[in-house]
Amino acid sequence: MVQLTLTIPDDLAQEAQEFGVLGPETILSLVRAETDRRIMEFVNAEIHAYRQEKRAAESASDQNDPRRS
Repeated sequence: MVQLTLTIPDDLAQEAQEFGVLGPETILSLVRAETDRRIMEFVNAEIHAYRQEKRAAESASDQNDPRRS
C-alpha cells in the first residue's frame, strides 16, 4: 500500500472538497481511470506501429514482385 500526500492550490482544494473529489475512493477511481487510459493509449500506439510496419513490408514486397511490373 502506498500513501500519497498532495499539494494543490487552496482554491482547487476547496472546490474539490465541495464536490467530494478528495475522498480516497474518488482519488483511487481517478488514478485507475487515468492509468487505464494511458495503457490503452500505449496499446493503440503499438498496434498502429505494427500495422505501419506491416504495410511497409507488404508494399516493399509488392514492388519486388515481378508479376506487378
